[in-house]
Amino acid sequence: MNPLQPYQVTARAQKTAYENTGEFGCPTGKCTMPVGIQFFYDDPLETPITDLGINIITKQGEAIVQGPKTESLLTRGLQDSDEGVEEIRQELGGFSHSGIEVKNSPLSIETDYDEAAEKEAWEIEKNIVAGLHTVEEAMKTKLKPYVAAWQKDGLSSAITAYNSGRMKGLQMWWDEETDFWNTIPKVAGKAYDAVYDHYAENPWRLFGPYAAYEAATNIWDSIGQSAAQAAWGKMLQLSALMKALLYGDIDGVISNLKDLTGLSTVEGYIGEFGKMLKDALDKGVEWLRDMIEVIRRTPVFGLIARTFMRIIVHMTPNFWAEGMGTFEGYIIPEAIIMLISSIIAALSVGAGSLVLALRCAAIVKKIRLLFSGNKALKLMGVFMDAITELVNKVGKLAKKLRQSIKEVEENLSSAKNKAIKMVEVRYFKRRLNKLRHHGPGAHGVQRHEGEVTAKMLDDRCLHGKDPMTGTTTDGVHGGNHGYGKDATKINTPADFVRAYEYIIKDPSFLAAKALGEPKIITQIPMEKIFDSDFKSRLFGRTRVGSKNNPSHAVDTVFPDNTELFAIFKKNTDGSYYLYTMYPKFP
Repeated sequence: MNPLQPYQVTARAQKTAYENTGEFGCPTGKCTMPVGIQFFYDDPLETPITDLGINIITKQGEAIVQGPKTESLLTRGLQDSDEGVEEIRQELGGFSHSGIEVKNSPLSIETDYDEAAEKEAWEIEKNIVAGLHTVEEAMKTKLKPYVAAWQKDGLSSAITAYNSGRMKGLQMWWDEETDFWNTIPKVAGKAYDAVYDHYAENPWRLFGPYAAYEAATNIWDSIGQSAAQAAWGKMLQLSALMKALLYGDIDGVISNLKDLTGLSTVEGYIGEFGKMLKDALDKGVEWLRDMIEVIRRTPVFGLIARTFMRIIVHMTPNFWAEGMGTFEGYIIPEAIIMLISSIIAALSVGAGSLVLALRCAAIVKKIRLLFSGNKALKLMGVFMDAITELVNKVGKLAKKLRQSIKEVEENLSSAKNKAIKMVEVRYFKRRLNKLRHHGPGAHGVQRHEGEVTAKMLDDRCLHGKDPMTGTTTDGVHGGNHGYGKDATKINTPADFVRAYEYIIKDPSFLAAKALGEPKIITQIPMEKIFDSDFKSRLFGRTRVGSKNNPSHAVDTVFPDNTELFAIFKKNTDGSYYLYTMYPKFP
C-alpha cells in the first residue's frame, strides 16, 4: 500500500480529533454532549456530500466550531472506484464532535458558505455557455454545405437505393433535434450492409468515394463489428441520457448510466467504458457528488448536451456518406461515449480522483483516434476537441459550487445529537412544474420552455399551431391561436426558473406589485439576467415569408438587446402568478 500523503494524514487526524474531543474528568458525563450530522443528496443513490465545510452555531448565534470538513474518501485513504468504497459509503458525508457543552444547546449546523466561490462558479458557467455558442455557430457554418445539399436534393444527394424507412428517420437529423433522440434507436442497425454493394456500383455518388469506403472499413474494423453493434444497441440509453442531462433529470441520468454498464461485456474500449462506468457507479462517490451539484444548480450539462446534439443533427446522411461510405453515422454512439467519459474525467479531476480520471482519459484518447482520415472525419474530430475543451472546465465549476452550498440543520440537542440532512436535487424540476400550473391560463412553460421542440416552434411560426394543442385552436381560450413570425423558448428548466426568480425580485415588478395592479408586464434585457453570453440559453425559429404565404423557418438570430418578456396576473387572494414568459425582441 502506498504511504499516506501529508494531506491524507491531516484529513484522518481531523476526524479522530473531533470525535474524541471532550472534557476529561467529568464524572457525570453531563458537561458535554456529542453532536453530529451527515449530508446526503436525495438522488436515487443517496450520494453522500463529502468534503463539505461546516460550522456549529449556538442558540446565541456564536460559531463554536468553524470550518471542519465532512468525511470524505480521503479520510479513509481511498479514491472513487477503489475497492472498499461501497462498504463505507453510508458513513461518508458526516461530521461528529464529542466535546460540545450542553449549555450551548440547541445548536445549529450550517455549511461553510463561500460567497466568493459562488461568484467564481457563475463566471465559469458563463465562460462555458459563451464557448458553446461559439462552437455551435462555427460548426453550423462548416456543416452548411452538407445541410444545403441534403435539403436541396433529398435522397438524391446520397445513395438512392438505401432503405427508405431508414432514410425517412435520418431526415429528422436536421429537421428536429428532439425527435432525433426518439427516432435514432429505430434508425440504428448494421452499418456494414448492402449500402456497400450499391456503393461499389455507383462510386460517383459519394464525395471522395474510395477514401470514404476505406475510412468506413478501417473504422468498422478498429471498433470491431460486434462492439459497434453493441454500442448501437445502447443508443436508446445514450440518447435518453443526453435528454436527461438537457432537462436536469437526475433520476433519468442515473437510470441511463446504470443501463450503460451493460456494455462491460463487450470487447475493446466499448467494454472498457462499460466497466469504468460500473465501477464509477458502484464504487464512486465524489465524482457523483460533483455531477449532482452541477445538475442541481446550473444548466451547464444540459446546454453541453444540447449543443452536442444540435451539431450531430446537422451532420446529415451525406456528411456520413462522405466520411465513412455509409449513411448510418455509426460512430455517433462512440462520440456520445467519448463525451460522457470526458465529463466523468473532468469531474474526477476536480474531485481529486485521479485514477478514475485516467481510466476515462484512456477511453477518450482511443475514441478520438477514430476521427481522423478524410475531411469529414477530421471535422468531427475538431468538433469533439472543442466540446471536450469546454467539458474540462466543469471540474473547477463543481468545486466552486460545492464550496458555496447553503444548508442549515437546526435544533440539535442532547435529545437529537445526530442529524441526517437530505439536500434536494430536483429544485428546478419542482419549480417548473409549479409554474406550469401557476394560475388560470398559465402557459409560459407549455409554449416557451425546453421541452417545446423545434418542430413545434416551426408549426407555430409557419402555420399558427399552438404547442399546447398541436392545432390552430388556442389551448388557453379555445379560439384561433395568435402567433407571430418568431417562436422562441428558453432551453433548460434551470434557466426558465432562474429567469422567473430574477423577475420577481426586480424593482420594477416589486413596484407594480405594491400598487396592486391587476396585470403586470415586465420587459427585462436578457443581458441583465444572464450577462452578455446568453444566446446558448435560448432557441427559436423564425418564419421566412408572410403569414399568408410562409416559405420555411430558420433558426432565430437573437440580437444583443433581446429581452425577457413576462406577464403576471393577480389571483383572487391578491398573489400574482406567471401567465407567460418568453424571449422577445424589443
